[in-house]
Amino acid sequence: MKGKTILKKIQKAQLKQLLLPLLFECLMVVLFFCLPILPAIQSIEIDERTPLSSYVNEDHLYVRATVHDLYYSGDDYYSNGILTGHYYYTLNDGYCRFYIIAPSSGKPAEPYIESLKINGRLEKISSSTEPVLKDLAALLSCEESTLTALCDPYAVNVAVYVPLPMMILCALVIFCTVFGAVLLLYSLFLFLFPRFTPTCRQLRAYGNVSDILADAERDMNKFAILRQGEMALTPKYLLDFTNASGFIIPLHDVLWVFPLQDMHYSLSERHEKMRYSLRIVTIVGNAYEIRDKQKDDLDTVMDLLTDRYPNFFYGYSEEHDRMVHYILAENAKEKKALKKKAKKK
Repeated sequence: MKGKTILKKIQKAQLKQLLLPLLFECLMVVLFFCLPILPAIQSIEIDERTPLSSYVNEDHLYVRATVHDLYYSGDDYYSNGILTGHYYYTLNDGYCRFYIIAPSSGKPAEPYIESLKINGRLEKISSSTEPVLKDLAALLSCEESTLTALCDPYAVNVAVYVPLPMMILCALVIFCTVFGAVLLLYSLFLFLFPRFTPTCRQLRAYGNVSDILADAERDMNKFAILRQGEMALTPKYLLDFTNASGFIIPLHDVLWVFPLQDMHYSLSERHEKMRYSLRIVTIVGNAYEIRDKQKDDLDTVMDLLTDRYPNFFYGYSEEHDRMVHYILAENAKEKKALKKKAKKK
């Protein structure tokens, strides 16, 4: 295989790219199972006469059922001061259960619902429900303590199946889980098939990728001028695989080379330090940046390039910037004209 060694170096660099998507996806999967996403989707069917506490004890908080003979209790359910539902109840053989049913838009609560399919969330009846019990006891002409003994300690909230903040969080986690999975699969694909990495795709602008890889590997193995870690300079190529975005630069297509420096905060050293890089622009308009190198190494690369390729534009200036942009624009026009001419033929 042509360029086998270089492809292995690209794979090694791409392996670093797998770590972050893998960690991100693991975190999203943990959150996915911690949040009530699956239980809300896979609700359990309940019986009208079975106490709801038996389902709660089995960690089934999201339920579905077809309920018959629902009576309006006369009380309403408010969330943050907004009418969210109506309290309905069923009485079956001395067993009372409350349902919080969402209101119909612009309509009062129906006094009686013969049958209704519901999906709801089980929630414990709190002290705020005591007025409901008191009103219902008065409606049924019985003692409040007697009614409390008959009532299930849990209610089925159909009006608020999943609270809005939790719904937003669940939707966000689902989106991030899917996004993380796609990103992980894409990174894995690039690791298994390095010819599809940006490193190789950029080479298409300079000619046949296989031929360039083979030529660069031969140059690197036999005629390397400088080797510094994963960076190598040969008579025809500058190669660097330090980062996941590794690159192979054919030097005969280089237009402009200039150094850059900026301050950044180093987490490992816990203070700001100077960061040095080398920016390279080629005739096809591709721009590369050599990062995470020592200043001496970059200076050595600059000196070697200056000796061997004196026609490059070296250093940053407004004049160089204008000239390079002009050359790139003219080159793009020439390519466009050649394409039109080829189409006419």
